[in-house]
Amino acid sequence: MNNKTKLLLFTLGLILILDACKKSEEPIFIYEYSDEIVKYKVDFLDTKVIDYSKYINDELVETTVFNDYDSIIERITRNTENQIIHKITFTMGEEGVAISSQDSSFTTSGLWVTKSTYKYENGFLIEWYYDYWDYSGINVDSGNVVITNTIDNENISSQKTVPNDWASGCTDYFAYNWHLNKLDISYFLNGIKGKNTKNLIESISLRNGCPTGTSSSIANKYYEYEFDYEGYVTKVYEYYTPSYNTVEPGEVIRTINTTIYEYPE
Repeated sequence: MNNKTKLLLFTLGLILILDACKKSEEPIFIYEYSDEIVKYKVDFLDTKVIDYSKYINDELVETTVFNDYDSIIERITRNTENQIIHKITFTMGEEGVAISSQDSSFTTSGLWVTKSTYKYENGFLIEWYYDYWDYSGINVDSGNVVITNTIDNENISSQKTVPNDWASGCTDYFAYNWHLNKLDISYFLNGIKGKNTKNLIESISLRNGCPTGTSSSIANKYYEYEFDYEGYVTKVYEYYTPSYNTVEPGEVIRTINTTIYEYPE
């Protein structure tokens, strides 16, 4: 065997080894559909949602309405027993966006209250500061959080969240597709907290830069959409990928959540 042949065999062997190593580092994704299919029946006028009802597996669970009193806008959610389970009251400023709000969520475990203030730039929300009180435990837990948005091309490109007891925060990064975001079905806020993103979200990289030792770790979401003939979203598939070991990833469960939207004919 001459030297050229030996070199060729060595090179081929090295390529096979590197290829095997590469394959061993690739995760095996296992796709699991959520048992719950969420559906919203949305009533809207122009670009404003009037009310909407939420169903899980075709069973009505809650209904939400907006009450507009000019300087005050309420968004109230009730369960099927007509009990208020979520109420947020926005105080509106002269620019037609909220300058502050009080949010109360009622659950079987207790009450969660937040008081927020907002800052805007070119109509987009760039800073959200809130104090919170959690009454679900024996003792009241409280604190504050600052959320900062970065706006690029009329979309939120990143969102940094810093709780009061953290030296640093966590940042989510957003990517968008070319579809226009015609109606705010992600948050149902009707522009109360500034302009909606121009486009629909394609993917999110979650919880980047969280402090070491927290329960948070990087995860990802990817979205696919279906539309009606007018371009309104009728179905969203959300692929959620949790954090996994990139050296020896093994099998990774990728959960697919399905949300359906229906509108008046």
